[in-house]
Amino acid sequence: MNFFGRKNTDKSIIFSYQGAFGPPTYGHYKSMEKFIETILSDYESPDYTFYFMPTKRSSSKPHLEHTMDSRIKILSIFCEKLKKKYPGKNITIEASDIEKRTASSDTIYTIDKLKEKNPNALILIGMGKDNALQLPYWARINEYKDKVERIYLVSRKVDGSTRIFKDKD
Repeated sequence: MNFFGRKNTDKSIIFSYQGAFGPPTYGHYKSMEKFIETILSDYESPDYTFYFMPTKRSSSKPHLEHTMDSRIKILSIFCEKLKKKYPGKNITIEASDIEKRTASSDTIYTIDKLKEKNPNALILIGMGKDNALQLPYWARINEYKDKVERIYLVSRKVDGSTRIFKDKD
């Protein structure tokens, strides 16, 4: 349910799903699927870009920097599957390596890079609720109100069932 009402805009929508994705899981895939559905219902836009945005490094997860290419490869497979669900010409779904090329993995630098690519776009970000609890401690957090239209969160409800991708999926 959209509490904000559907927003019509002539601006592009850029959504960045922030996370370690170490490793990418079915839960990440389903989260992006839900983010896409929600944003398409929240915004009427001429075009949408959805990025899986794996972080380059994390002090609590030292393996991340060495697995960036592998994580992007798996996330790219997720993107191909999602593109089949949303075949519209105005929807792009990609795994991004922007954070691989930035000086810092702080999300604000990623937002700056996305704004450089398309200064007029509305920037939306998404993350798990666990990351949201850390928001007050993020670098340059005071700039988010001016640079980010909305932040979407996905809860981590565990229902006990397991789902894996199979070759035919």
